[in-house]
Amino acid sequence: MMDYLYEYAQLYRHSKRHAAMVIKAGSVLSIAVNTPSKHAEEMALVGLTLGQTAVATVVCFRIKKDNSVGLAAPCERCAALMREYHVKDVWYTTNTMTIHKAQLKTYEPKLKWYAQETNNE
Repeated sequence: MMDYLYEYAQLYRHSKRHAAMVIKAGSVLSIAVNTPSKHAEEMALVGLTLGQTAVATVVCFRIKKDNSVGLAAPCERCAALMREYHVKDVWYTTNTMTIHKAQLKTYEPKLKWYAQETNNE
């Protein structure tokens, strides 16, 4: 799964290459990359219903400029959106090339709002 997300994120040449996948009961419901104005998590949830996303898992992946895996912890806004969609878990890559799994109800975002991160790597 992470190999697939890595390949998918590499197809997109935006400076911040993030990909997100929505999974439920072993099936991929959606996969998306970030755009200049929307995060990958938002893009992956667009068009899905609450019935589809209830108890689903969102997997977030990031590729840094040097093509290494980076921290893809969802921001405050994306975490709130995932809660609205009743997503149960979020998995995201870290700077140490590991995957962190968190239950969304207890997840504390590492980043505040998108506007604060747009100019940072």
